[in-house]
Amino acid sequence: MNIILFGFKASGKTYLGEKLAKYLQRPFIDTDRLILQCHPSSSIQEIYQTLGEKKFRALEQEIILSLSAKESIVALGGGSVTQKKAVLKLQNIGKLVYLNTSFETIKKRIFEMGKIPAFIDPLKPISSLFKIYQERICIYEKIPALKIDTDRYNTEQILEMIKHGI
Repeated sequence: MNIILFGFKASGKTYLGEKLAKYLQRPFIDTDRLILQCHPSSSIQEIYQTLGEKKFRALEQEIILSLSAKESIVALGGGSVTQKKAVLKLQNIGKLVYLNTSFETIKKRIFEMGKIPAFIDPLKPISSLFKIYQERICIYEKIPALKIDTDRYNTEQILEMIKHGI
């Protein structure tokens, strides 16, 4: 079965997913990269802005529904588990791992990137980020998954926890 990593933007899904794939010698799939294959001359932010949230989530769901039950490590986009149909599919094809990361860590990582994500209001970046963070955390917490508090552990510890927790 797949090991499927989810959590808020900048929680380390892709970073840890790539490390975990090497560690467990499995293929790595990043759903954002699959979206980029559909729109090769754009960034995720540009695709989101062009399509709007509803169409972007539909594209994201289409990609998730196309995944199969293999022995891969899968990193999801931060909003992909807000869709019930996608979550049901993911539960059928793998074990879910929730990378729980504090708001302070998320805020620091996002604003260090230098480019504000499309889902954040540029006039109120911190308050809009916090609002979305709170909404998503409520959704993430309800999904049955191995929960790892990423602020408390280093990369090697997280990889071991995933390996032994699934």
